[in-house]
Amino acid sequence: LINGVEVKHNRFNYLLRGIEVPEGKHKVEFLFDPEIVQRTGNISLYSSISFLMIIIIGFFYKMNNE
Repeated sequence: LINGVEVKHNRFNYLLRGIEVPEGKHKVEFLFDPEIVQRTGNISLYSSISFLMIIIIGFFYKMNNE
C-alpha cells in the first residue's frame, strides 16, 4: 500500500519484493495477512483454553474427592 492505495509489487528475486514509489513523502506498507495464519491462531487459542479448563476441572475434581 502506498498512502492507503493498493499497488502492484514487483518480484526482484526469490525473497525480495519491491514497488515503485513516486517522488515525495509517502507511507508505504507491505502487509502479510493470509487467512490460514488467522485460522491457526484461533485453533491454537481455543486449544490452550480447553487445556487450561481441563487442568482446572481436574484440580477441583481431585480436591472434592479427597
